[in-house]
Amino acid sequence: MGVVGTWRVPGYVEVRELGSGPGRRTVLVRHRSSGKPYVIKYLASTNPATRGRFEDESALVQQIFSPYVARWYGHLDEGPVSAILLEAVDGVPLRDVLTWHGHLSPEAALAVLKRSLLGLQEAHSRGVVHRDCKPANILVRRNGLSKLVGFGVSTLAGERRHSGTPAYTAPEQWLNASAVPATDVYAVTCVFFECLTGRPPLDGTLEAHLSTPVPLDHVPEPLHDLVLSGLAKSLLHRPSSAAAFAADVEKRALALYGPEWERHGITLLGGLAGSLAPLLPEAEPDPAR
Repeated sequence: MGVVGTWRVPGYVEVRELGSGPGRRTVLVRHRSSGKPYVIKYLASTNPATRGRFEDESALVQQIFSPYVARWYGHLDEGPVSAILLEAVDGVPLRDVLTWHGHLSPEAALAVLKRSLLGLQEAHSRGVVHRDCKPANILVRRNGLSKLVGFGVSTLAGERRHSGTPAYTAPEQWLNASAVPATDVYAVTCVFFECLTGRPPLDGTLEAHLSTPVPLDHVPEPLHDLVLSGLAKSLLHRPSSAAAFAADVEKRALALYGPEWERHGITLLGGLAGSLAPLLPEAEPDPAR
């Protein structure tokens, strides 16, 4: 049956492959009639649990309507093959930006953090916890704005299941506690730390995330409080919601870098993403928001 069999969603022309894995394939496509770009995620499996998780991902992302999250457009099934149709974001993974450029300025890092938190806020308002916030799941667009993707292991708040990428996994996830919005706050703060320093705050082990202090040597001192708040090991000491943390980020950024902080940060991000132009998908950008 190959990677995903031979079936393809009718009416779309493949442009290029964006990723693949066992029984999975993600491709950039264009609608045959309109020419509009989309992303299609394919899964080929007869395993009920595997198909169920793919269907759950589609159902959860379908609920999220936000300019900070890649949009869901549809779900199709054909025999053993399923497909999710998603917005094509004209951007590159933050992972690539950090790989090529090392780290970001504080304003650019704060801009990524704020937009990611606003995307999470919308997901959380629908009862969805992302559970895998990491640089590979944040796309930086040509205009410097970013969008959150990668809801493949997302779940409804309250579910108990260890999932996610170890270096960004909150302490409660390691202990198989219920997934809550503060779980995503922890992960996205790990991403913020990496934006500032070029590396995650802790290694991907249970011991590190449960007991190792956060190293702040290379974090600008005025941002220590934000980092320590978002990376608090106890849920009681961490911001309880993405919305509350986004408000803290806005307040601190305004005080430190002035009213133009976000524009400056976004401009810098756009320049970095633009320098990686060969990696950018041929997508039609939506209006800046």
